[in-house]
Amino acid sequence: MTAALRLIEHVVALVATPADERFWESFAALLYGAFELRGIEIAVRALDEPDVRYSLGEAPHAGDADCVIVDLRLGLQTVGSISVRPRAPLDRQARVLLETCALLAGHAGDTGLAFVDTLTGIANRRKFDETLALEWTRCARDGANVTLLLVDLDLFAPFNDARGRREGDLCLTAVASALNGCILRPSDVLARYGGQEFVAILPGTDLGGGIFIAERFREAIAAAGIPHPASTLGRVSISVGAATAMPRSGGTPDTLIRSADSALSRAKLAGRNRAAAEGYASDAPPARPALAQP
Repeated sequence: MTAALRLIEHVVALVATPADERFWESFAALLYGAFELRGIEIAVRALDEPDVRYSLGEAPHAGDADCVIVDLRLGLQTVGSISVRPRAPLDRQARVLLETCALLAGHAGDTGLAFVDTLTGIANRRKFDETLALEWTRCARDGANVTLLLVDLDLFAPFNDARGRREGDLCLTAVASALNGCILRPSDVLARYGGQEFVAILPGTDLGGGIFIAERFREAIAAAGIPHPASTLGRVSISVGAATAMPRSGGTPDTLIRSADSALSRAKLAGRNRAAAEGYASDAPPARPALAQP
């Protein structure tokens, strides 16, 4: 086995180990020895926190001629960087090996990366579950509302069938970006709920405020103008279900999720391309399957 393959094997084993606070220290030490470095620094971006830095040896500086920097990536998102000072210049093969190690390590999980969806770069289902539990407790203590928006891409299966998985992934990423642009406050969280579904947590927001954001979501996706020949609208659209609860009055986070899901089902049954909530439904053109062309 070559030295490169042994290094990859060690990195894979390290990433596969349940993450703890010493993961990045161990990873830095592994690279330090394998690449015979003078120094290494790893900067990791954790959600809602400053960069966490791990260094060994002589600290690299971006302006140094011998400094090599590679990104730590999680899907489409850059979540940190690895800076190294080699004792001798790295050849192309060594740089590719370093980038491969960075790619593997980007999926490590104890610094906030475990809360990022690998495709879209927004929060993932785990982040959603933990945030909703925390906000439910906080809102129960403060006597505040929490509103949930459940979002589904309309007719996404025929989009994927016609355009292919790569185009489908690009569509999901574009939708996530458009929805995220509608989030107004740092306390609000947008997450990928699964597949083509997204979810937003709006703490301290009543149902009227939730409906306002739901309509902003729908309008933002319309403005994105992503072509969708299998829809009568000719573009990608979304359906949104909104629900609100006051945790102090009882219930559970699961109850709120079920209420939002019921509202989403009403939005889709009413023709899609609309938001729905208790006592509310959008007045918008429906998104129906387009008839196949002869």
